[in-house]
Amino acid sequence: MSDTPLLSVFIPAYNAASFIREAVESAIDNGYADLEIIVFDDGSTDATATIVESIRHPAVRLIRQAWNGGVAAARATGVTLMRGKYAALLDADDIALPGRFEKQVGRLVAADGPDIVGGAIDCFGDINGVVHYPLSDAEIRANLLFNASLANPAVCMKLEPLRSERIAYSGEAGAVAEDYALWVDAMCIGLRFENLPDVLTRYRRHSMAVSSALPFSAFGTRNIVIRRRVAQYHFPGMAPAEREALVDILSHRLGMGDRWFSGIYAMSRAALLAPTVPRIAPALMRRLLSEHLLRTLQYATTYDALTNDTLEWMTETNADFEHWRMADDGALDRQIVALVTADQ
Repeated sequence: MSDTPLLSVFIPAYNAASFIREAVESAIDNGYADLEIIVFDDGSTDATATIVESIRHPAVRLIRQAWNGGVAAARATGVTLMRGKYAALLDADDIALPGRFEKQVGRLVAADGPDIVGGAIDCFGDINGVVHYPLSDAEIRANLLFNASLANPAVCMKLEPLRSERIAYSGEAGAVAEDYALWVDAMCIGLRFENLPDVLTRYRRHSMAVSSALPFSAFGTRNIVIRRRVAQYHFPGMAPAEREALVDILSHRLGMGDRWFSGIYAMSRAALLAPTVPRIAPALMRRLLSEHLLRTLQYATTYDALTNDTLEWMTETNADFEHWRMADDGALDRQIVALVTADQ
């Protein structure tokens, strides 16, 4: 193996003895030769390190740390360890499908290629099914207002932005959202994204996963902080209180009452501003906002808090909501009316 491989595959591992061999061997057998595979043993107390040491392959490097610092810190340390030009991310319990690295490096080296490229994942274990993500840079940027938009263990990216510290893994984001925070950092400095339509990684869903051990509230709190940054980036012209209402409703933090109305009005404003947001797919953002609105209104029907009179009052008192309802020849309005009618 070269001392300067083109690709560094980074696998953080903590007590991953049940899965680590399969993960490492999936990288070895991927069909890509110019690579190193770094397993960062983050203070494991099981046989993780012993199993990796038993894999006799020149591309495999085992780095052991005596304490457990967490996955975000492990990834930050990994930036200093990787010798390649590109980094492929893989978790210790996941499987890189054959051909993944060749496809992704091929896009990164292309003249029109992105800085960060992901792809679809095949979930298995406790949850099964293929998950696809928005493909283009503009679609991913629009979707970042709602979620991470790339699957971390299916990502391959240029290392230079990390090495130069233009972006960095944040300990504040924690294990549940360090990838989401990183993609937002990347968007803010102008990096380009892409997701391939191909399934690139088998993503194991099980009770031993890092995210499974965390309370559900941890996801919401961390994602709210990140979503707030996205709202500021996409909608700098909105008033701070209006952006906060948008973040609240997208983060499911609203009950009924004034804050609920403020959230819907903020979504209406965002939908109308979407065509003015640089480098996004406005049609996708408007569709996602419309879908979230309909889910919110559906939730309201379960509390008998949504009536024709309520909708009429909202429409009369907020021009943005009225314009949004009536846009596209009243397409959204028809869906809202059907929702209310079905509940009566």
